[in-house]
Amino acid sequence: MSELTSVDLYRRATEQAIVVAERVRPDQLDLPTPCRDYLVRDLLNHLFEVVVNFQELAEKRQVEWAEKPDHLGDGWRGRVEGGSCP
Repeated sequence: MSELTSVDLYRRATEQAIVVAERVRPDQLDLPTPCRDYLVRDLLNHLFEVVVNFQELAEKRQVEWAEKPDHLGDGWRGRVEGGSCP
């Protein structure tokens, strides 16, 4: 059995996250998650921010992990599916 690389694991996680994110309805964004510190909106924004920051790091640019912008404006689902974050 072959070992999975970190790229393989990231790809699997991304595919599963896309499926879940696409099913989130607007009326669910302010519902709690199992983590008391996050609403659904917060968790989705966190996922966006991780991807945005990793893209920046890949381009050898500095990132600010403390910033918490809202990425859930118009068309956010299409950006999740297309793999392009703002």
